[in-house]
Parts: sequence; C-alpha cells; structure tokens
Amino acid sequence: MKNLLYSCLTVLLLMGNALWAQKEKDLYKIKATYVVNLANTDSTIRAEVFYDHKDIKPNEHYTYYWFYINKIISTKGGYDGRLLHGVYSCYYSNSNLRQRGEFYHGMKSGIWFSWSPDGKMLEESKWKHSQRNGITKTFGSGGELQSEMYYKNDKLNGYVINYDKSGKITSKKKYKNNTEVQKKKLRMPDFSKLKKLFKKKPKITADNSRAQSEVPAEQKQAPVEMKPEEHKHKEKKEGKAKKWLHPLKKEGDKK
Repeated sequence: MKNLLYSCLTVLLLMGNALWAQKEKDLYKIKATYVVNLANTDSTIRAEVFYDHKDIKPNEHYTYYWFYINKIISTKGGYDGRLLHGVYSCYYSNSNLRQRGEFYHGMKSGIWFSWSPDGKMLEESKWKHSQRNGITKTFGSGGELQSEMYYKNDKLNGYVINYDKSGKITSKKKYKNNTEVQKKKLRMPDFSKLKKLFKKKPKITADNSRAQSEVPAEQKQAPVEMKPEEHKHKEKKEGKAKKWLHPLKKEGDKK
C-alpha cells in the first residue's frame, strides 16, 4: 500500500514539474526580452534586450545598438551581441530623465525625447532604422520652441525654421539632402520693344512747319535731272493715260 502511495506521489511531482517547465517556456515565448541596468559615472541606463542572439541580417546603412559584457555598443552595418529591443531610458545622477525612446531589432525607432538636468525638454525627434525621419524640434532654456527641422534618411530635407522667445519666425530656409536650396531670382520681362510700338508720334504744329521751311537751301534736296530717254518714256506714258481717259475720242477730232 505504501509503495502505491509513493509511486502516485512521484507521478504527481513529475507531472507538476513538467507543467511548470511548459509554463516557463510559454512565458519565454511571450516575453522575448529582459531588462538590463547599467551604471555609469554621470548616468544610469535601463534598457530591454533580446534573450538570445537574433539572426537578423544587418543593413550596411543602418546603425545597430547591442548589449555585450555590461556595455551597450553601437555599430554601423553590423552587430555581435544581444540587440536592444523595447524601451530605453537614460537618467542623470540626480535621477531626472536624460533620454527616452524605443529600439526595434537594435535600431532607434519612433519618437525620442531629451531633457536637461533640471527636467526641461531639450529635443523631440522622430526615428526610423536609427535615422532621423520626420520633424525634429529643439527647445530653449525656458521650454519655448526654438527650431523645427525636417529630415529624411538622416538628412535635412525640407524647411528649417527658427523662432525667437515670443514664438515669431526669425528665419526659414529650405534644404535638400543637407544642402540649402537657393531661391531663384525673378527676371522682369523686357518691355522696351513694346514701348517703341506704343510710343506717341510727335504732332505737326505751326512751329514744326515753320522750322522745316527755315531749313537752309543747301540742306534741301536738289531736283534730280532727267535724261532725254527718260523724258520720252514719261511723255509716252502720259499719252497712253490720255487715250485711256478719252477712249471715244479720235485723233482727228477737235476739242
């Protein structure tokens, strides 16, 4: 009888251990990360890291953040440790937040915030694949908006706007791939030809006619002398014209 009880207890214990192990495996599958805490001289870090080394093919253009031997290391185009994945928080020595954001498969993602040691907002930025993508805002010592910058793939693409303490725009420039876009100068059309067409002609007045009559004789054009052949040709034309004017008149008729 005792042997039967011992065997039953043993079976129950084995079943309990198997169920607990399965439960642990299920929890591990649901939560694939764990939290690491790192203490530096001037700050402390709390970050979520993958349990295992993930087999993710790195992109040569992206920067990856990974955890190895109590250090967070960043490398462009590769990694060799447990990738950061989840919430990242950095604190000042006075326990105020210094920086906060999220990692996705080792890359900065989403909105990130930065604060001053006295708790004032310094910067708000948007990230994708560890690159600035979207608007980045900076703030002054009084918490006022200082500037707005638009990024695409970690390069300035769009307007960079600066503000004064009252919120008025002090400057606004446009950029493309980190290069300022120069404004094109407007060229005014040439109206000189149109002005000549619509230019008023001088009116002929008594003074103008008197001035023309007073032109010296030597400046006036001398009459052109006609050659004998030209005289005959002219008389012939005049005779034909008279005949055309009087087609019914005969040569022998008197006037």
